[in-house]
Amino acid sequence: MTFDPTEETINVSYEKHEALESLLEKYTDSKLDCQNIIPGIVAGYANNERILDIAAAGVLDHGAKDRDAAENKMQTDSTFLLWSTTKLLTLTGLFQLIEQGKISLEDSVEDYIPAFKEKKIIIETDDSGVVTKSEKMNLVPKIKHLTTHTCGLAYPFFNAHYQKFMDIAKIGGDLLKADEEQFLNLPLVFQPGSQWQYGLNIDVIGLIIQKVTGLSLNDYLTKNIFEKCNMTTFSFVRNENHLKSWVRLHTRDVSSTKSFGDITQTPEFTPLNPKTHCGGHGCFGTVKDYLKFLQCFINKGVQPMTGQRILKEETILNDFFSDQLKAIGPDCKFTSLPNPQPLISNPVDVYPTTKKTWSHALLINEEPIDLGDGISRSKNSGMWCGLANLYYVIDLEKKVVLYWGEELFPFADMNSLIGFTEFEKFVYTQVSN
Repeated sequence: MTFDPTEETINVSYEKHEALESLLEKYTDSKLDCQNIIPGIVAGYANNERILDIAAAGVLDHGAKDRDAAENKMQTDSTFLLWSTTKLLTLTGLFQLIEQGKISLEDSVEDYIPAFKEKKIIIETDDSGVVTKSEKMNLVPKIKHLTTHTCGLAYPFFNAHYQKFMDIAKIGGDLLKADEEQFLNLPLVFQPGSQWQYGLNIDVIGLIIQKVTGLSLNDYLTKNIFEKCNMTTFSFVRNENHLKSWVRLHTRDVSSTKSFGDITQTPEFTPLNPKTHCGGHGCFGTVKDYLKFLQCFINKGVQPMTGQRILKEETILNDFFSDQLKAIGPDCKFTSLPNPQPLISNPVDVYPTTKKTWSHALLINEEPIDLGDGISRSKNSGMWCGLANLYYVIDLEKKVVLYWGEELFPFADMNSLIGFTEFEKFVYTQVSN
């Protein structure tokens, strides 16, 4: 038995779809306590021709007055804040402009963002977040330093200096309030080109796209990606449909097994119509629409259902799926990340035994990743994630993409990682049979 392919979501046997639903239900079972349950999950996978399957389990809001009400059930068309899985969208937009000759990776950031000319490098801060020692930049940062996260920008949940700035000194503002004037005030935490550290770089790329095109980031990506891929739910500005199916953010409270931590449950935890469209974390949409986007990468840059080209094949191979750190500097290596804000993220050490690097957009595993029972992610696949435990994989060799969506803090949650890994193994098992 197969489902109607015009639905765009289920093109596998009933038994395979039921098996995926059962996998997700295991992690969202209401009998689990709040240290183990994942409130809600939507997960799906696709090949280079069609979306194969999407399933949902759990609830939109674990703390709802009537948790088990029909309107609170997670659905496959529920809307997620995409967090850092937004970055691949923004970087695709950038490389479209590079292909058109409108911008270059060798351009200086300050040519587009003049405030970068005055950046200083933090050497020391005191307990109140005041910079006590700094130095001037010894290299003018270029666009390529932003795409490779070697510019010197960081995040407060991965960097102690930024944590002090934002939590204590109140410099840089609230990232989710999306005000570029605040986050552009942040200094750098290392000399450009001297190391890799994940940070605010792609938010700056979003501002540069706006400067080059004269359009808001939302308008540019809508015209050049969302419409071409029939991604009707994707937007940095939310409407009634987004709010009706919006997946609430939850956080584990280590002091309780009965309830999640006190996270704002209203849509206003990010602005409905933000002042700045943050290219690093600010887009909303569904898993189904994200899979449509990912399909372009395993179909030589063309969306298979619409026939629209998003990127050139050589751009995908040379810029999205090849090492870029080696050319930046000898000390630029993908590294683990600490957690100065433990409610937001656990320490992050991605595939610690696997040789890996960073392209202009993705983490690249330079060796196969063993998923058990002889199943593996292919060498030179790309993946990344979003802060609320959202994960995707693009496997060029096996022509498969997958996306796992949650809204749960802290990042790198153990049960979420276990569930995602089981899901990935499940997907490879299905596509190889």
